[in-house]
Amino acid sequence: MVPSLWSVILQVSELLKLPVEEATIPVILVLAIVLAIPYRIFLHPCRVGATTRHIVAIGLGFYFSYYLHSWGLVILLAKVVLCYILMVYLNPTYMPKVVFTVAMGILTVVNFREFLNYSPGNNVVITLMIFTAKITSLAWSIHDGFARDTTRHSDLQSKKAVRRIPSVLEYISYLFHFQGLAIGPFCFYKDYIDFIEGKHVVPYKIIKDGKEVVIHKEPPVTSTVLRKSSLAIMVAAIHVLMKSRIPLEGNIGDVACNASGFGFNGYDSNGEPKWDLVSNIHLKPLWLSSNIKVSIDNWHMSVNHWLRYVSYERLPYQKFSLTMLLSMIWHGFLPGYIWFYVGCLTLAIAQKRGRRVIRPYFTTSEQRKLFYDIVTWVGHWLVLSHFQVMFQLRHNARIVMFGRANYFWGQVTAVILIILLYRMKPPKKIESYNADEDQSRSLSSNSDPKAKSPDKQD
Repeated sequence: MVPSLWSVILQVSELLKLPVEEATIPVILVLAIVLAIPYRIFLHPCRVGATTRHIVAIGLGFYFSYYLHSWGLVILLAKVVLCYILMVYLNPTYMPKVVFTVAMGILTVVNFREFLNYSPGNNVVITLMIFTAKITSLAWSIHDGFARDTTRHSDLQSKKAVRRIPSVLEYISYLFHFQGLAIGPFCFYKDYIDFIEGKHVVPYKIIKDGKEVVIHKEPPVTSTVLRKSSLAIMVAAIHVLMKSRIPLEGNIGDVACNASGFGFNGYDSNGEPKWDLVSNIHLKPLWLSSNIKVSIDNWHMSVNHWLRYVSYERLPYQKFSLTMLLSMIWHGFLPGYIWFYVGCLTLAIAQKRGRRVIRPYFTTSEQRKLFYDIVTWVGHWLVLSHFQVMFQLRHNARIVMFGRANYFWGQVTAVILIILLYRMKPPKKIESYNADEDQSRSLSSNSDPKAKSPDKQD
């Protein structure tokens, strides 16, 4: 008899003062991390075959889905089956566009229903979002592997191309594997299959103490899991104590994946192991970011990889704007999301123009560069925080009340900056200051009087 989790979920619900549906997620996440450890040890690719690993991952995934989705599992399965039929029987040349339309169409209908009911955060909706990203990325991967001229591939498209239609077992495992069922993270099909089949454990060449060393096995993951789990506990505590809407999936979704051995991404230039293949957040670059692009690149990273893969790299024009639109539709139609994305778009336009017409004046000395970086960092986070509050408030009445109390200063600031900056013309070429470049320029001049120093790009 399969043990029931309802008693545990109800206790957590009472303890954390959360609705039962919301209390289900932390219970499933903790259980996924606990089960991921023996999965990595006893079902390692060197011990068992891929079929066994698929079956166990699917079995645990459906067990979790019973508690997370209840009858919503029918909607998930209907979408999964329909999209698989389209992938198998349609011509790969146009198949991804049809699959994308169907998958996004189903999600859009459900999101619109949530908008009408004002009930964000439904577990079925969250899983539908992840499934949509996985299904559409797989469709484009098959397209890149079967139909597209490889000379036109980007590096990302070449790495993720799939040259064989997945079996039903592989496809279901990719979508329903227990490590990422509750709240993700998104991963590419090829990365997941390489993990299941043990192809991620390949010899890596690194330079250590000036010598080339070949490593034939994946490194221990304990320290990575402990570090990310500590962050997860901290974020969850803030979430509960402050009754906030911090998106937990952006912070703790990949712990279970790492604990099971999924997420190893080779070694860096110093020979240190990287467990960031399915990471969702890089805290340090995020906190130090001074423009919207860098902030986006280091937050919800796995989703950003999906947006780049299915949208940004394939659009012929208006790449950023249309990709932001896709992200907004994918998240849903609650007013807070729309306010946030429109605000981010105006901020991005202002920052891009400011970098072109203002920044060159501050590249002539190290002190000016530092001053520019500090001012843009402070300004960026002040305005972005204003937009983030609107994202969390979600409902239009609350947003308007907040905006009126603050005179909508974030939106007003972004619009005024756009108007002013587009009235300015980019400066003529200004020689940038760089201490290392100055030194190399001096050495070059001493060795070759005719040598000219290269212009540094802005």
